[in-house]
Amino acid sequence: MNTFQSLTSVRTTDPITRLAQVCIAVTVITVLARLPFVVQHGLSIDSYFYVRGFPTMSQLFGQGRFGQYMVFVAGESLGFNALTFGTLLQGVGLICFAASVPLVFTAFDRDVQVSRSGLVLTSLLITLHPYSAEILSFSEASFTAQLATAMGIGATFLVARQPRRWWVGAILLVLALSMYQLLLNYIALMLLFGAIQLLVKRREGPVLDWQRYRGLAAPLLMTLVGLVAYMVAYKLVIAGFGLSETSRSQLLPLSMIGSRFDELVKLSDFLWKRPYIVQDAPVASALMWSAAALGWLCFVVWVAIRRPRQALLCLLLAALIPVAGIGVIAVGSAWWPVPRVLGGIVVIWGMGAYWLFYLLRQRWQQWAIAIPVGLAVLGASAIGHRIHSDQMLLNGYDKVLAAEIYHSLNQHPEFNDHARIAIVNRNMRWAHPAPLPTAYMDLNMTAFALTGAQQGILRMTTGHELSTVEPTPEHIAVCDTIPTWPAAGFTAVLPSGDAVVCL
Repeated sequence: MNTFQSLTSVRTTDPITRLAQVCIAVTVITVLARLPFVVQHGLSIDSYFYVRGFPTMSQLFGQGRFGQYMVFVAGESLGFNALTFGTLLQGVGLICFAASVPLVFTAFDRDVQVSRSGLVLTSLLITLHPYSAEILSFSEASFTAQLATAMGIGATFLVARQPRRWWVGAILLVLALSMYQLLLNYIALMLLFGAIQLLVKRREGPVLDWQRYRGLAAPLLMTLVGLVAYMVAYKLVIAGFGLSETSRSQLLPLSMIGSRFDELVKLSDFLWKRPYIVQDAPVASALMWSAAALGWLCFVVWVAIRRPRQALLCLLLAALIPVAGIGVIAVGSAWWPVPRVLGGIVVIWGMGAYWLFYLLRQRWQQWAIAIPVGLAVLGASAIGHRIHSDQMLLNGYDKVLAAEIYHSLNQHPEFNDHARIAIVNRNMRWAHPAPLPTAYMDLNMTAFALTGAQQGILRMTTGHELSTVEPTPEHIAVCDTIPTWPAAGFTAVLPSGDAVVCL
């Protein structure tokens, strides 16, 4: 039987073939469900910054993303501009990420004990989750983020299956970390989940027998060596180019631990109330939470009954999983818990669904699980489409406002394209008057919220080389004397030649 025949055979019992079929199915379904992002990507607030070109070396090196900078430089040398990463490579990154997700659950499960349909639905719960969709709205950066995540997952899977290649995995991990450090959350979750899988695989034998966990040795070595090598490389790069580290690449000071705990409590409230970002999808959210919680509960009960000797250690490992899910963002100095950095939490929800398919294997049980999980996946996919459609609406709103601003400015005879434009955004803030259900933090945030993005939207809309500046107290005082948009006369030109826009 050739490779094609084996991949298309439904009755195959070969674990590798079955896993390959799952990866292909998850990839195809994910790409089809995310097709709007691939075919016609929208513009995020970052996109308007990219109008001026790629991020600078100091910006990306300071965040520890020197690999991402090199990818941008290589792309630019081939004729790419920043927006091309969205139009050409968005789908490539999505394919890499989708194909790698089933490996999260099977790196340490050589027999692939969960049914193919169960593994497909579990993986889709991750790839099609709204939190995973958010990174696609930042199309210029999504390729490197998703590629790096796939490389980290793939490296862990490779070393778990072929321990002697731990050094290959370490190299892949260094390259991946140089593009996106949050992939460490995925690796930590894979290691903890793998430890639990190895622990409960057989009932007999001492719990602390190192032979039981032998499969973890090489992946742990890979992770340790790769992480140390990356940190050394990062410090050398920063020192060599004389650059400064940003808050995103620094650890949380001990004095901020208390405030960070309060921030984590607020985040847990968001995860509970808005697991799908929007607030008007109660059924899909409830189904997803129910599957995740019930799966973990069933696993704990099963371990207590069927693996009592391993129960304590299993519970300890399971208790570490939420910590690994939050992972990097909890210990970093900068706190910006946007949905796209919460992929580890989505994996934990997926693990709950995995345990249901793992423990309940009769046909009627599989159907009873698949239907609600499938509906949760369908709801997740629909909200992903809403994120895209809301982004397109937002782009339209921003363009209309940019055109209106330029028209209003040109009513002043003393205005010209060389004037510095100060946009004082006191009323509009992060959103237009018409609310968008998927708007959260910088997801679907108006371009007029930040000065650099304001310049981008004005240039893209008008075709003129306009420049914006941060408002000074003098600019802000002007808005106390003239109307605010949308009223007529919301712009003014100062004797200095600076133009003021009051939003």
